Amino acid sequence: MKDYFKSNLSGKEFFKTYLLFFIPMLFIGILSAVLSTDGGYLEDLLSIVQSYLSLLLMFSFAAYFIGSTMFRGEAFSFTGSLRDFAPKALGWYLLTIITIGIYSPWYLKNIINYFFEHTKLKEDGGSFAGRPGALLKAMLLLLYLPILILTVLLVLFIIRNTYGYDVYTGGVPFMIICFIFLIIFITIPFMHVYFSWLINFGWAGFRFRYTAAMSETVFFLLGQFLLTMITLGIYYPAAYVKIFRFLAERTAVENEEDPSKTRRVGFDGTAGSGFALIWGQALLSIITIGIYGSWALCRVSAWFAENTYIES
Repeated sequence: MKDYFKSNLSGKEFFKTYLLFFIPMLFIGILSAVLSTDGGYLEDLLSIVQSYLSLLLMFSFAAYFIGSTMFRGEAFSFTGSLRDFAPKALGWYLLTIITIGIYSPWYLKNIINYFFEHTKLKEDGGSFAGRPGALLKAMLLLLYLPILILTVLLVLFIIRNTYGYDVYTGGVPFMIICFIFLIIFITIPFMHVYFSWLINFGWAGFRFRYTAAMSETVFFLLGQFLLTMITLGIYYPAAYVKIFRFLAERTAVENEEDPSKTRRVGFDGTAGSGFALIWGQALLSIITIGIYGSWALCRVSAWFAENTYIES
Protein backbone atom coordinates (compact mmCIF):
# COMPACT_ATOMS: atom_id res chain seq x y z
CA MET A 1 0.00 0.00 0.00
CA LYS A 2 1.21 3.49 -0.86
CA ASP A 3 0.77 6.35 1.61
CA TYR A 4 0.90 9.64 -0.29
CA PHE A 5 1.65 13.09 1.07
CA LYS A 6 -1.10 15.71 0.73
CA SER A 7 -0.60 19.42 0.25
CA ASN A 8 -2.73 22.48 0.99
CA LEU A 9 -0.33 25.04 -0.47
CA SER A 10 -1.89 28.25 -1.78
CA GLY A 11 -0.09 30.85 -3.86
CA LYS A 12 -2.55 33.48 -2.71
CA GLU A 13 -1.94 32.70 0.97
CA PHE A 14 1.85 32.83 0.60
CA PHE A 15 1.83 35.89 -1.67
CA LYS A 16 2.32 38.57 1.05
CA THR A 17 5.32 36.74 2.51
CA TYR A 18 6.70 36.23 -0.98
CA LEU A 19 6.48 39.95 -1.78
CA LEU A 20 8.22 40.82 1.50
CA PHE A 21 11.41 39.32 0.09
CA PHE A 22 10.84 39.48 -3.65
CA ILE A 23 10.53 43.29 -3.86
CA PRO A 24 13.88 44.08 -2.16
CA MET A 25 15.54 41.24 -4.12
CA LEU A 26 14.20 42.74 -7.36
CA PHE A 27 15.38 46.21 -6.37
CA ILE A 28 18.86 44.90 -5.54
CA GLY A 29 18.98 43.03 -8.86
CA ILE A 30 18.12 46.20 -10.78
CA LEU A 31 20.68 48.21 -8.81
CA SER A 32 23.39 45.61 -9.48
CA ALA A 33 22.58 45.71 -13.21
CA VAL A 34 22.89 49.50 -13.21
CA LEU A 35 26.25 49.36 -11.42
CA SER A 36 27.38 46.64 -13.85
CA THR A 37 31.15 46.07 -13.59
CA ASP A 38 31.81 49.47 -12.03
CA GLY A 39 30.19 48.59 -8.71
CA GLY A 40 33.30 47.07 -7.14
CA TYR A 41 32.84 45.98 -3.55
CA LEU A 42 29.35 47.49 -3.45
CA GLU A 43 28.20 45.10 -6.16
CA ASP A 44 29.68 42.17 -4.22
CA LEU A 45 27.92 43.33 -1.07
CA LEU A 46 24.61 43.62 -2.89
CA SER A 47 25.07 40.08 -4.21
CA ILE A 48 25.61 38.78 -0.67
CA VAL A 49 22.53 40.62 0.61
CA GLN A 50 20.41 39.30 -2.26
CA SER A 51 21.61 35.75 -1.61
CA TYR A 52 20.79 36.08 2.10
CA LEU A 53 17.30 37.39 1.30
CA SER A 54 16.84 34.42 -1.04
CA LEU A 55 17.76 32.10 1.84
CA LEU A 56 15.16 33.76 4.08
CA LEU A 57 12.54 33.47 1.32
CA MET A 58 13.29 29.75 0.96
CA PHE A 59 13.09 29.34 4.74
CA SER A 60 9.71 31.07 4.84
CA PHE A 61 8.41 28.90 2.02
CA ALA A 62 9.80 25.71 3.58
CA ALA A 63 8.08 26.59 6.87
CA TYR A 64 4.81 27.23 5.02
CA PHE A 65 5.24 24.03 3.00
CA ILE A 66 5.73 21.91 6.14
CA GLY A 67 2.68 23.41 7.84
CA SER A 68 0.58 22.79 4.72
CA THR A 69 1.56 19.14 4.27
CA MET A 70 -0.24 16.05 5.59
CA PHE A 71 0.65 12.36 5.81
CA ARG A 72 -1.86 9.63 6.67
CA GLY A 73 -4.42 12.28 7.51
CA GLU A 74 -2.18 14.03 10.04
CA ALA A 75 -0.74 17.52 9.49
CA PHE A 76 2.90 18.39 10.04
CA SER A 77 3.58 21.27 12.41
CA PHE A 78 6.47 23.71 12.35
CA THR A 79 7.36 25.72 15.46
CA GLY A 80 10.32 27.69 14.12
CA SER A 81 10.10 31.37 13.19
CA LEU A 82 11.83 33.77 10.83
CA ARG A 83 12.70 36.04 13.77
CA ASP A 84 14.56 33.16 15.43
CA PHE A 85 16.11 31.73 12.28
CA ALA A 86 17.31 34.91 10.50
CA PRO A 87 20.11 35.98 12.90
CA LYS A 88 21.37 32.40 13.25
CA ALA A 89 21.38 31.91 9.49
CA LEU A 90 23.23 35.21 9.00
CA GLY A 91 26.04 34.03 11.28
CA TRP A 92 26.29 30.65 9.48
CA TYR A 93 26.18 32.36 6.09
CA LEU A 94 28.93 34.88 6.93
CA LEU A 95 31.15 32.11 8.33
CA THR A 96 30.75 30.23 5.05
CA ILE A 97 31.83 33.31 3.07
CA ILE A 98 34.76 34.12 5.37
CA THR A 99 36.07 30.54 5.21
CA ILE A 100 35.67 30.40 1.41
CA GLY A 101 33.16 27.58 1.69
CA ILE A 102 35.03 25.46 4.26
CA TYR A 103 32.27 26.05 6.82
CA SER A 104 29.52 25.08 4.33
CA PRO A 105 28.99 21.51 5.69
CA TRP A 106 28.26 22.97 9.13
CA TYR A 107 26.12 25.67 7.49
CA LEU A 108 24.02 22.97 5.81
CA LYS A 109 23.79 20.80 8.90
CA ASN A 110 22.74 23.75 11.07
CA ILE A 111 19.89 24.59 8.70
CA ILE A 112 18.78 20.95 8.42
CA ASN A 113 18.93 20.50 12.20
CA TYR A 114 16.83 23.63 12.68
CA PHE A 115 14.05 22.15 10.58
CA PHE A 116 14.23 18.76 12.27
CA GLU A 117 14.16 20.35 15.72
CA HIS A 118 11.04 22.38 14.90
CA THR A 119 9.06 19.88 12.80
CA LYS A 120 6.60 17.37 14.25
CA LEU A 121 4.04 14.88 12.95
CA LYS A 122 1.75 14.14 15.88
CA GLU A 123 4.41 13.91 18.60
CA ASP A 124 7.06 12.39 16.36
CA GLY A 125 10.19 14.21 15.27
CA GLY A 126 13.43 13.42 13.53
CA SER A 127 17.18 13.85 13.74
CA PHE A 128 19.82 14.29 11.07
CA ALA A 129 22.83 11.93 11.13
CA GLY A 130 25.11 13.52 8.52
CA ARG A 131 28.55 14.50 9.89
CA PRO A 132 29.93 17.84 8.62
CA GLY A 133 33.53 16.62 8.91
CA ALA A 134 32.85 13.72 6.55
CA LEU A 135 31.30 16.04 3.95
CA LEU A 136 34.19 18.50 4.26
CA LYS A 137 36.69 15.68 3.65
CA ALA A 138 34.80 14.69 0.48
CA MET A 139 34.68 18.33 -0.64
CA LEU A 140 38.44 18.77 -0.20
CA LEU A 141 39.39 15.51 -1.94
CA LEU A 142 36.74 15.32 -4.67
CA LEU A 143 36.16 19.01 -5.42
CA TYR A 144 38.68 21.52 -4.07
CA LEU A 145 41.89 19.57 -4.82
CA PRO A 146 40.96 18.53 -8.42
CA ILE A 147 39.65 22.02 -9.19
CA LEU A 148 42.86 23.56 -7.82
CA ILE A 149 44.98 21.26 -10.00
CA LEU A 150 42.90 22.01 -13.10
CA THR A 151 43.04 25.76 -12.39
CA VAL A 152 46.83 25.70 -12.10
CA LEU A 153 47.10 23.76 -15.36
CA LEU A 154 44.76 26.20 -17.11
CA VAL A 155 46.72 29.23 -15.87
CA LEU A 156 50.00 27.67 -17.01
CA PHE A 157 48.49 26.97 -20.43
CA ILE A 158 47.24 30.55 -20.77
CA ILE A 159 50.67 31.94 -19.82
CA ARG A 160 52.52 29.69 -22.26
CA ASN A 161 50.03 30.37 -25.03
CA THR A 162 50.01 34.14 -24.42
CA TYR A 163 53.79 34.52 -24.49
CA GLY A 164 54.33 32.11 -27.38
CA TYR A 165 56.17 29.39 -25.48
CA ASP A 166 53.76 26.67 -26.55
CA VAL A 167 51.13 28.09 -28.89
CA TYR A 168 48.04 25.90 -29.30
CA THR A 169 45.98 26.74 -32.38
CA GLY A 170 42.73 25.84 -30.64
CA GLY A 171 43.14 28.94 -28.53
CA VAL A 172 42.44 29.82 -24.92
CA PRO A 173 38.60 29.96 -25.24
CA PHE A 174 38.48 26.29 -26.24
CA MET A 175 40.60 25.30 -23.23
CA ILE A 176 38.39 27.34 -20.92
CA ILE A 177 35.33 25.48 -22.25
CA CYS A 178 37.12 22.16 -21.65
CA PHE A 179 38.00 23.36 -18.15
CA ILE A 180 34.33 24.09 -17.39
CA PHE A 181 33.23 20.66 -18.63
CA LEU A 182 35.93 18.94 -16.57
CA ILE A 183 34.74 20.80 -13.47
CA ILE A 184 31.21 19.54 -14.09
CA PHE A 185 32.41 15.95 -14.57
CA ILE A 186 34.40 16.20 -11.34
CA THR A 187 31.32 17.42 -9.50
CA ILE A 188 29.17 14.42 -10.50
CA PRO A 189 30.98 11.80 -8.32
CA PHE A 190 30.87 14.24 -5.42
CA MET A 191 27.08 14.42 -5.80
CA HIS A 192 26.83 10.74 -4.85
CA VAL A 193 28.68 11.46 -1.60
CA TYR A 194 26.46 14.49 -1.01
CA PHE A 195 23.24 12.51 -1.57
CA SER A 196 24.47 9.79 0.81
CA TRP A 197 25.27 12.48 3.40
CA LEU A 198 21.99 14.34 2.94
CA ILE A 199 19.58 11.37 2.91
CA ASN A 200 20.66 10.00 6.26
CA PHE A 201 18.23 10.75 9.06
CA GLY A 202 15.90 9.15 11.56
CA TRP A 203 12.20 9.73 12.06
CA ALA A 204 9.77 8.06 14.47
CA GLY A 205 11.80 4.86 14.84
CA PHE A 206 12.76 4.66 11.16
CA ARG A 207 16.01 5.47 9.42
CA PHE A 208 16.01 6.99 5.93
CA ARG A 209 19.11 6.05 3.93
CA TYR A 210 20.35 6.53 0.36
CA THR A 211 21.14 3.12 -1.14
CA ALA A 212 22.42 3.69 -4.71
CA ALA A 213 25.95 2.68 -5.67
CA MET A 214 28.32 5.43 -6.81
CA SER A 215 28.53 4.01 -10.34
CA GLU A 216 24.73 4.03 -10.62
CA THR A 217 24.51 7.63 -9.43
CA VAL A 218 27.35 8.83 -11.66
CA PHE A 219 26.06 7.25 -14.89
CA PHE A 220 22.53 8.46 -14.24
CA LEU A 221 23.54 12.05 -13.47
CA LEU A 222 25.95 12.11 -16.39
CA GLY A 223 23.15 11.12 -18.76
CA GLN A 224 20.82 13.81 -17.41
CA PHE A 225 23.58 16.42 -17.62
CA LEU A 226 24.41 15.57 -21.23
CA LEU A 227 20.74 15.69 -22.27
CA THR A 228 20.40 19.08 -20.60
CA MET A 229 23.51 20.42 -22.34
CA ILE A 230 22.53 19.03 -25.76
CA THR A 231 19.11 20.70 -25.55
CA LEU A 232 20.64 23.99 -24.32
CA GLY A 233 18.83 23.67 -20.99
CA ILE A 234 15.36 23.01 -22.39
CA TYR A 235 15.39 19.47 -21.01
CA TYR A 236 16.30 20.65 -17.49
CA PRO A 237 12.81 20.37 -15.89
CA ALA A 238 12.51 16.76 -17.07
CA ALA A 239 15.99 16.06 -15.68
CA TYR A 240 14.97 17.58 -12.35
CA VAL A 241 11.92 15.31 -12.14
CA LYS A 242 13.94 12.23 -13.06
CA ILE A 243 16.63 13.05 -10.51
CA PHE A 244 13.97 13.53 -7.82
CA ARG A 245 12.42 10.15 -8.70
CA PHE A 246 15.87 8.53 -8.79
CA LEU A 247 16.60 9.77 -5.27
CA ALA A 248 13.18 8.82 -3.93
CA GLU A 249 13.27 5.29 -5.31
CA ARG A 250 16.73 4.71 -3.85
CA THR A 251 15.81 5.83 -0.37
CA ALA A 252 15.29 2.93 2.02
CA VAL A 253 13.16 3.33 5.14
CA GLU A 254 14.53 0.92 7.73
CA ASN A 255 12.87 -0.04 10.99
CA GLU A 256 15.50 0.75 13.64
CA GLU A 257 14.33 -2.13 15.85
CA ASP A 258 14.25 -4.61 12.96
CA PRO A 259 16.38 -3.46 9.96
CA SER A 260 15.10 -6.41 7.90
CA LYS A 261 11.71 -4.67 7.69
CA THR A 262 12.58 -2.18 4.98
CA ARG A 263 10.10 0.13 3.27
CA ARG A 264 10.63 2.26 0.20
CA VAL A 265 9.98 5.83 -0.85
CA GLY A 266 8.52 6.28 -4.32
CA PHE A 267 7.42 8.94 -6.78
CA ASP A 268 4.64 8.59 -9.37
CA GLY A 269 5.06 11.89 -11.23
CA THR A 270 6.10 11.57 -14.87
CA ALA A 271 8.89 13.53 -16.52
CA GLY A 272 6.47 14.75 -19.21
CA SER A 273 3.97 16.16 -16.70
CA GLY A 274 6.72 17.75 -14.63
CA PHE A 275 8.37 19.21 -17.73
CA ALA A 276 5.13 20.92 -18.82
CA LEU A 277 4.28 22.10 -15.30
CA ILE A 278 7.70 23.56 -14.47
CA TRP A 279 8.15 25.28 -17.84
CA GLY A 280 4.61 26.62 -17.71
CA GLN A 281 5.05 28.06 -14.22
CA ALA A 282 8.49 29.45 -15.12
CA LEU A 283 7.15 31.24 -18.20
CA LEU A 284 4.25 32.72 -16.23
CA SER A 285 6.74 33.97 -13.65
CA ILE A 286 8.94 35.52 -16.35
CA ILE A 287 5.98 37.22 -18.07
CA THR A 288 4.87 38.75 -14.74
CA ILE A 289 8.44 39.80 -13.84
CA GLY A 290 8.43 37.33 -10.95
CA ILE A 291 5.14 38.42 -9.35
CA TYR A 292 3.58 35.04 -10.18
CA GLY A 293 6.42 33.28 -8.33
CA SER A 294 4.31 32.62 -5.24
CA TRP A 295 1.81 30.53 -7.24
CA ALA A 296 4.62 28.85 -9.20
CA LEU A 297 6.40 27.74 -6.02
CA CYS A 298 3.19 26.40 -4.50
CA ARG A 299 1.95 24.54 -7.58
CA VAL A 300 5.26 22.88 -8.41
CA SER A 301 5.96 21.95 -4.78
CA ALA A 302 2.43 20.57 -4.29
CA TRP A 303 2.82 18.43 -7.42
CA PHE A 304 6.03 16.89 -6.13
CA ALA A 305 4.60 16.33 -2.65
CA GLU A 306 1.37 14.71 -3.81
CA ASN A 307 3.18 12.32 -6.15
CA THR A 308 5.55 11.16 -3.40
CA TYR A 309 4.67 8.17 -1.25
CA ILE A 310 6.06 5.76 1.35
CA GLU A 311 5.19 2.08 1.21
CA SER A 312 3.27 0.94 4.28
